[in-house]
Amino acid sequence: AFVELHLTNTCNQECSFCTYRDAHSRSHLKFGDLDRVAALSPEEILIVGGGNPALYKDGKKKFSDAVLRLRELLPEVKIRLIDNGTFIPSGHWVNEISEVSISLGEPTRDDYLQVKKRDYFDRVLKNIKWYLEKSPIANVRVTIVYNRDRLQKAISLAERLWSEWTKLSAAGRVSPEKASGFKFMMFPMADDHVADNPFQGTQLT
Repeated sequence: AFVELHLTNTCNQECSFCTYRDAHSRSHLKFGDLDRVAALSPEEILIVGGGNPALYKDGKKKFSDAVLRLRELLPEVKIRLIDNGTFIPSGHWVNEISEVSISLGEPTRDDYLQVKKRDYFDRVLKNIKWYLEKSPIANVRVTIVYNRDRLQKAISLAERLWSEWTKLSAAGRVSPEKASGFKFMMFPMADDHVADNPFQGTQLT
């Protein structure tokens, strides 16, 4: 079984497209409910959510506590994480995650600020580098969205990150298990105002 686990609706951004913006009531999963998740006996858990999972907090329990509890309850389960990359929680959770996917979303700082209303673009790039160089997580993925107007900016960002990745690899600052573990993915941006063809702005020919 596969479980998509939403730990929290708490977020530190105000994305203009977010369907959870009115739900930022800091609602979160109760720590004790992780036992109910484990009772489903999943083979894989994807930690994601309407908010930023890294900001999870239930009383004194934080994100790392939640991941370690899942590992305690499910020693063989595969755990992956999707978040916005703005905050790296403390703790030993990084030893239990097989993949982290950073939803960067925007290809430049200006685009990022316009959409997310927070000036975290450079911070996220710094955190991506940390995941690549310092963390034990074998697979690191970065995702953004594109349309025709900003395709070139998206490609430039991909080249920038790839250059950083190859420098780290050449300098021996990346562990062997990460040799092919970095992925940069671009997804087409839908335009909800064009119901008949929401992806027309992403067509390249």
